[in-house]
Amino acid sequence: MADWKRRLNDRAYTVTFLLLALFFLLGGGFLKLMAAEKENLSSVLERENRMVKAFSTRPAAPSSRPFLENLFPAVSSPSLLASLEAAGLSVDSITEEQKEEEMGIFHIFHVSGTGSYAQIVQTFDIIKGKERWSAVNLKELKRSPKGLAYEMEIRTFQIRGTYEEEKYSPHRPYGHREEPGGKNPL
Repeated sequence: MADWKRRLNDRAYTVTFLLLALFFLLGGGFLKLMAAEKENLSSVLERENRMVKAFSTRPAAPSSRPFLENLFPAVSSPSLLASLEAAGLSVDSITEEQKEEEMGIFHIFHVSGTGSYAQIVQTFDIIKGKERWSAVNLKELKRSPKGLAYEMEIRTFQIRGTYEEEKYSPHRPYGHREEPGGKNPL
């Protein structure tokens, strides 16, 4: 036993004892940091799990579709007839059909009548200028004794779908309302 005490008090071993003490101190600090990191990760995962459980138990959010349907009411034949007559066209017949698809309710009007070329072109501009989104497909245009006879299909729909989101998304080459080769015009 005396030999052991003598070695502890020997100055030749002092540097070794200091290095061992430093090694154990740094090792303990490293293990403490690793344990703290694991505890932090565990608490973050636990908090995330609580948030996921809380989100899964929440009731489903109401759909915005009724709001959009009220915001953009369906086009009626009389309102379309008034729009066409405001452009100077005469309308012989209007037939309507409805198609409900995934994106919304489509109203398709088949319109035939007569008018001049300028009136027909102006009608396309009037329909596109409305708050409702419309697509006009000119099916037939021919001469008649009353002027140019036309047959067109006007498609209006209430819910635009995801086109706006796709159109201005950053992963597209000209997203965010940027023109090709130019800066943002807005």
